[in-house]
Amino acid sequence: CPGERCGFVGSTAALVDHFAAAHRWPCAWASEAVSVLLRDGLNFLRVVDLRRPGDASHHRLVMLNVTREALGRAISVLCIHPLAAAAAAKTMQCELELFVPLNGDDGVDGGQLRRRHYQKSESPLGCGDLADHKTTFTFVVPRCVVGDDDEGGIRIRVRII
Repeated sequence: CPGERCGFVGSTAALVDHFAAAHRWPCAWASEAVSVLLRDGLNFLRVVDLRRPGDASHHRLVMLNVTREALGRAISVLCIHPLAAAAAAKTMQCELELFVPLNGDDGVDGGQLRRRHYQKSESPLGCGDLADHKTTFTFVVPRCVVGDDDEGGIRIRVRII
């Protein structure tokens, strides 16, 4: 467990249960693509391989860490795997997509222009254990999109290929 002063060790399923119960970190199930609400801090996805949905050994645990940065929010992504070298040999892609729709039909709300925002990034998904954060990629959501006081989280579409 990556929690500070937490020594819990377990299988993927046990880790997901532990993250949700002990730390209240958001955990969701996904197949290849899912829309998730990411909160600041650690968020987890348990990705099910649709070719082998009943085989838990082919499920992947993906950590999405949301941090506040000077320019907005940074989302780093890591596939957690106890045998990181073996998992890294299997090439996986991660695609993150953000779409903020325009509020109001004419683009004007109370005299202020509202804007829509779309961004998408695709990158190889690094695999590692929770002690190895070197193999992540970062998706930056600009502050002008999420603001400073957005406690509601960021809705992102995540696709693991």
